[in-house]
Amino acid sequence: MKRFLSAIIAVSVANLVIAEPAGNIIGNSSFESDSTGWKCDRGDANVISGDARTGAKFVRTIDKSDEDTHVFQSRHYPARPGGEYTASVWVRTKDKGGQGIYLSFFNGTGARITNENVRVSGPAKDWEQISLTGKAPEEAATVMVYLYSYLKDVGTYDFDDVSLTVKGGRESQGAAKVKPTVSGPVEINSRRELFVDRFLIDGMKDLRFALHHPQDEGPVLNLDKPWEGQFAFYSTVLKVGGKYRVYYRGRPDVGKDGDESESTCVAESDDGIVWTRPRLGIHERLGTKENNVILSGQSPYSHNFSPFVDINPKADPKEKFKALAGLHPEGLALFVSPDGYHWELKKRKILTSKEFAFDSQACAFWSGHEKKYVCYFRTWKNKTRWVSRATSDDCLTWTTPVEMKSDRPLEHFYTNQTHPYFRAPHLYISLPARFIPKRQVITDEQAEQIGVNPKYFKDTSDAVFVTSRGDDRFDRTFMTSFIRPGIGAQNWVSRTNYPALNMIQTSPEEMSVYVNQNYAQPTAHLRRYSMRLDGFGSVQADYDGGELLTKPLIFSGSKLSINFSTSAAGGIRFELQNEKGEAIPGFSLYECREQIGNEIDRIVTWDSDGELSDLAGKPIRLRMVMKDVDLYSLQFQE
Repeated sequence: MKRFLSAIIAVSVANLVIAEPAGNIIGNSSFESDSTGWKCDRGDANVISGDARTGAKFVRTIDKSDEDTHVFQSRHYPARPGGEYTASVWVRTKDKGGQGIYLSFFNGTGARITNENVRVSGPAKDWEQISLTGKAPEEAATVMVYLYSYLKDVGTYDFDDVSLTVKGGRESQGAAKVKPTVSGPVEINSRRELFVDRFLIDGMKDLRFALHHPQDEGPVLNLDKPWEGQFAFYSTVLKVGGKYRVYYRGRPDVGKDGDESESTCVAESDDGIVWTRPRLGIHERLGTKENNVILSGQSPYSHNFSPFVDINPKADPKEKFKALAGLHPEGLALFVSPDGYHWELKKRKILTSKEFAFDSQACAFWSGHEKKYVCYFRTWKNKTRWVSRATSDDCLTWTTPVEMKSDRPLEHFYTNQTHPYFRAPHLYISLPARFIPKRQVITDEQAEQIGVNPKYFKDTSDAVFVTSRGDDRFDRTFMTSFIRPGIGAQNWVSRTNYPALNMIQTSPEEMSVYVNQNYAQPTAHLRRYSMRLDGFGSVQADYDGGELLTKPLIFSGSKLSINFSTSAAGGIRFELQNEKGEAIPGFSLYECREQIGNEIDRIVTWDSDGELSDLAGKPIRLRMVMKDVDLYSLQFQE
């Protein structure tokens, strides 16, 4: 009986000793979870099982040379400036050398600003405690401890039961700045989410939305063939298999909308950078079939012919390609094609309106998100060119058009160019040509010098960035220009700087948008602009840092990927929280390994190396603490 009681007492005492000391900042202080929260910074230090002071494990360093220093370090913990810190560790050695503990404080850039230590000389056959006290400087952002054997100390050294406590000081940098407000969860599963609106965000502190601008890569297609000309316009870029096509209107000279001078042309590319015209031999234009024309003699449909690849799984393969085209008063017609070169008019008047409309591209596509065809097209609102939307189950019968809503000032959207973003097709990207009528920028003399048609330099235009999530609302987080007019008078005329419909990926890190420029001029051309994948906008933190808290999210997958960019001094950490805003054990902010760098697909990790799959399907929040960083997107992945 006595032996039984002794055993119970021994187990109870062991359990009490293993527990973290009250107020101890250090996690896994007795190394029972191996090296979780610790790492060997220099030399050879390992967690081993055996004759520990408490529990079953301790750290041992074996120093075989008087030229080595062995260091086992904790992770960084948020510091309380002005606080009095006490660090201690139990040590043991049979050798004459010394071992010790460092207490170090770091500023917001990660630079060490103070470094205090205490050491003891062996031999010490039994465990003994060493400790030191230091005050956190006002600029301290983090604190950590090092366990070490010093230079020239040869021997075997043991460490166990580390403690770090603090008295006083002001609130740590790690304290949450954003408190939860929204309670209802958002189901994102494994969708990629871009930071172009507030869809995921519950609150932000000291952060901002930043719009990023594409880089001008120069002309890729001069529209100088006799059947194309200075009024070539309304471009659509498609990915077909592993190659690309751009469809556009050919029009050599000014005339009435939809007259017989208009045709529809196509150019092709293997990489989206170098474009060539195929010699199709389908239609005769200006006395030759040696051209790239895919639609001719079907007025008025070449005025704004806008094709798309039908990805509806139920679509007829003979109608893999579809296109909408037409003008008021007849409205839009549907064309179909098996190959994108040979087109057939399937049905007229699929969408009609009593309002003047349809005279620019009607942007249609199959939405896997909505499980229906969607079309965005020109209408008018308060005498301003605007956009309406209709949907269809078969691309033939369409719902009554609904005017798009926006809580931002109304502006002329000459074209809307709405399409599903190829890396996140539930998010619709619009790149409207913002038209500003009667805003003449260049002089008559400048217009004559560049050879612009006299009717087409009394206005100006640029491109803006708009999003939608499959409803009747446009989100305009950014009112500033997405693509500004370039240097030179030729960029400041009417109906230039008009983006093509759709974007394509042109390298592992890059996507491209194409823009019709120099309209109504002999130099009319299609121009390429490039930008990073997902890089339309970001949540941005400056050097002083900031914080973001998401709404409760329901995800699927086992890992979190981010698209981000930091400076050398910047970084971002993530914390997984429950719905109430409480850190989930193993996934707290300072168990997260700080993410530093510039990558399209970086996997976020925590010291626990815990499986996110255990949290899948449950509402969780993401807390992000950021410094000098742009966060473009995130995605939970398998």
